[in-house]
Amino acid sequence: MGVMAVDSSNSGAGGAYGFWLAAATGYVINCLCHNVDNAGFVVGGGISYLYNCTSTNNNTGFWKNTGTGHAKNCCASGNSYMDWNGSWATKQTCTSEDASPAYVDSANDDFHLDQSDTVCLDNGTDLSSDAIFAFDDDIDGHIRSGSWDIGFDEIAYIVVAPAAQPVALSIPAIAVKTGIKLTPSVQPIAVSTPAPTVKTRIKVFPSVQVVTISIPTPSVSGTTTITPSVQSIAVSTPAPTVKTGIKLTPSVQSVAVSIPAPTVNIHQVVRPAVQSVAISIPAPKVVIPLTATQLRDRPSAEPVYLVEVELKNSGPTLYISDRNIVVTGQRYENYIQDVLSLAGETGTPEGDMSLKFKNDRYRSYDHLIELGDTYPFEGATVTVKECYLDGDDISSAVVIFKGALDEPHDIDRMGFICGLSPMEASSDRKWKQDVIDTVSYPNAYEDLGEVEPIIYGNDVLVPALRVNWGGRTTLVAQINASQTTGIELSDSSRIESSGTVVIDDEKISYTGISANVLTGVTRGIGGTTATAHRAGADVWQDMTYYDSLLAAHELHSVGDIFAEIKGRLWRVTSGVSAVFEGGKHFLRATEQIKVKAIEDAVGVTDNISITIGGSNRETYPNGHSGLQGTVTNPGNAYDGDENSLALCQDNGGVYAPGMILLFPSTSYGTVETQYVYAKVLGKISAPGWSPSSVNLSQAAWVRFQKTGGNWGDSIGFYNSDAWPNFNSISIYEVKKEVVYTADTSKSGAAYRSGGVYATHTVERFHAVVSGHKDPDGNYGGTGSLIERPDYAIKNFLVKQMGFSLADIDNTSFTDAGSNFSADGYKFAFRIGSRIKPSEFLRRMARECRSMIIYKAGKWHLDYLPDAAPSAVNKISRGDLAGEFSKFKFSKTPVDKLSNDLTARFRRNYSRLGMDSEWDATAKCSDSASQSKYGLYPGDLDFDLIRDASMAADVLSHMLTQLKAPRLTVEFPIFYEHFGLEPGDTIEIDAPLYDGKKFLIEAIRRLDKFRAEVRAVEWW
Repeated sequence: MGVMAVDSSNSGAGGAYGFWLAAATGYVINCLCHNVDNAGFVVGGGISYLYNCTSTNNNTGFWKNTGTGHAKNCCASGNSYMDWNGSWATKQTCTSEDASPAYVDSANDDFHLDQSDTVCLDNGTDLSSDAIFAFDDDIDGHIRSGSWDIGFDEIAYIVVAPAAQPVALSIPAIAVKTGIKLTPSVQPIAVSTPAPTVKTRIKVFPSVQVVTISIPTPSVSGTTTITPSVQSIAVSTPAPTVKTGIKLTPSVQSVAVSIPAPTVNIHQVVRPAVQSVAISIPAPKVVIPLTATQLRDRPSAEPVYLVEVELKNSGPTLYISDRNIVVTGQRYENYIQDVLSLAGETGTPEGDMSLKFKNDRYRSYDHLIELGDTYPFEGATVTVKECYLDGDDISSAVVIFKGALDEPHDIDRMGFICGLSPMEASSDRKWKQDVIDTVSYPNAYEDLGEVEPIIYGNDVLVPALRVNWGGRTTLVAQINASQTTGIELSDSSRIESSGTVVIDDEKISYTGISANVLTGVTRGIGGTTATAHRAGADVWQDMTYYDSLLAAHELHSVGDIFAEIKGRLWRVTSGVSAVFEGGKHFLRATEQIKVKAIEDAVGVTDNISITIGGSNRETYPNGHSGLQGTVTNPGNAYDGDENSLALCQDNGGVYAPGMILLFPSTSYGTVETQYVYAKVLGKISAPGWSPSSVNLSQAAWVRFQKTGGNWGDSIGFYNSDAWPNFNSISIYEVKKEVVYTADTSKSGAAYRSGGVYATHTVERFHAVVSGHKDPDGNYGGTGSLIERPDYAIKNFLVKQMGFSLADIDNTSFTDAGSNFSADGYKFAFRIGSRIKPSEFLRRMARECRSMIIYKAGKWHLDYLPDAAPSAVNKISRGDLAGEFSKFKFSKTPVDKLSNDLTARFRRNYSRLGMDSEWDATAKCSDSASQSKYGLYPGDLDFDLIRDASMAADVLSHMLTQLKAPRLTVEFPIFYEHFGLEPGDTIEIDAPLYDGKKFLIEAIRRLDKFRAEVRAVEWW
């Protein structure tokens, strides 16, 4: 423990090592190795534990050669080859490669940590209870406490806890040890000892009422021996400088820090003939940083930009400014020429924002830009802070911008420029939504390319994406019950080369496929029965289980499950269950492709000839007629393959291109309703059917309907454009379903019973779900449903966009949440398509009458009340920047007015066929506005709202903003008003519009001393 190995070299082979560990078990604690020509610490066998060691300026810092190495709280810096080498079993809270801690005086071999360090200071692990080797001191015997420092040295600091009334801080005496050796015959002697520096870290938390700083006069103690002929002795020790960093939060009334007197121990040996020696110690000086608010109001104060760039690829953090300066213990180096046009962070920043870098030498790089070859500038996180300087007084720093660097440009030997993207723009670029693909889901075909859904809120009926349903095709021709050859598929590309397929209720195994024909066929396996199958019947790959994706995350709950069959939803009571697996929620079934439904039937007790019909029946076209124009492949409209098409084109005639599809006339009873299902594309009319016309920009299934009629009724499809501008139409597949009453004839006793089963194909599963649940108690309570708007927005920021809870302004979110709770606001929605996250965030805020703003490095959620709040500042003409500056007023344009609003809400995510996309609407209007300005209707979609009262309340609030023109104002201000932020309310003091209140929408920094404000009048 506490050993130092320094300045060692070996002129022979191999070089010198600092510590070589090869014992069965070795422990190295609080040790330093500096300036050896090979490795500082080497694990060369056995098991070694290196705790709180420092390796600097060696060839290699820490090298795990053989054996097992465990490193905790170890610091490596400035080692010429590499800081870390080999594979370590444990590497806990150690510095990274190329770390650069701040030392007290590394040039003179003082590797104690400097007060300004951010690499090692408070970044270690408490090892006082370590299971292998517990200890609690550093190399100097100082007790380690709180957050341990990395390396052999520990810096102590004083913490003043909340609500302390009077505080007395005691710092042990500074010892100045001065050795003076005087030779004979020296007549007057003046000895000067450089000032000792006292660096003290003091943290003061809220509600500290009184803190006192005072430094008593230093005392001088020690033994003085004066030999003969000495007349007088004067020894001068300049004042020790006490640098004290104090961070004061609100409610601090006064500050005073007490530092006990430094003790100067002087040992003197004075030889004969010394005439005079004088000793004096001036009073220490105390420097206390001020807040930005304290200095900003001084006429002579100057703003200073402080820029922190976290380079990509685990690169270093650049602490840079337009001057060399130390602010609250952090050193910023002069690598910035200018910060150009820094805009407010409202999501729609104005102006070109950029940093102009100096291309000076940086560490081992001849030019700063060369650092970007290893650690890219583009995409690096950048934080711009500001402090104020007035003579020797300097304020603490405040964050004014956080975002990302764009690509460097205008590069030369003197400098280069990087644009700045606000955090919203940076987040948009990094946003990724996973889609259904065959890499993640090898057996997904039906929903390839669909976005993996994200769901919030309670009781939302949603479709499930078919991610493991296997391939599907159709039979080319009818097969009988015994046929094992010539079973041809329309497309075998999605069917496995060997395995089992399912046709209707029969399972058929096969050993191969040749030219779309199954080979090595065995019929009726797995307990099924071989039966005849019609042409066009569905052929499915048999799967062990069938998965449908509900959500790309864990759901709070899954309720009723439904099967989609022939355009209707049927409740499923068994055979399908919800499964949470691999971080996602699925519906899983073993036989979800086929569902058996019971139908009523008629039976008799004797042998009378009787016709028995069901309640509905599918029929398929058996021909075509009435071809108009040029019709290509008309038979494709009923070949059973929905991917092949019949194309109807104009040939210059006077009749619209089209064709008539014919159906079998065999009667099974009295027709009640007929439905024709057609997959079509184009502007199509269907005379005699409802709808009579459709206009489709992409191929889709449409249901046409008519009441009554005959079994053989045909349907004609024609282009509906006006003559002579006919366009082509495409018909992919057509089938018909007839709802009928069965025809029976009998002369004996008859009875009605159940027992006839029909097998239907499930097209998709749906379920009623409740979305995200709170995983860790940060969004309403551990395990609770996330549905209140502030919780949903916060979770979206953290879980979906990758921000941290530290990026959330808790005060504004809590205040907004109180209003949401009082109003009963709840969100419930499904994200199932591509979105832009910054736009979606603003949609979320709009639908809970709020503003979402990223400012000063944090997300703020501001709830918008019904009336203007109190103004935070009153701006008059004298506050404007520039002699000829003025308030520039304008009004919102007329096309922004809406005084008759309609909102659609409660989105129908499981819409089928011709169903509406929305399940409810809300209306709100203002008759006074309509009388004054005229009628201006407006349509809105509330994607996230399902509750009628919430929709009505949000719509009413929007009406107050939109029913009349509102003033907007722009004006420049000086830096003393830089405390204003987007979302603040201000009052204008001007002859025109005096006393009106405005909501700040954006602030754009013009330069260090001026900013431009844009605000809109409160409603």
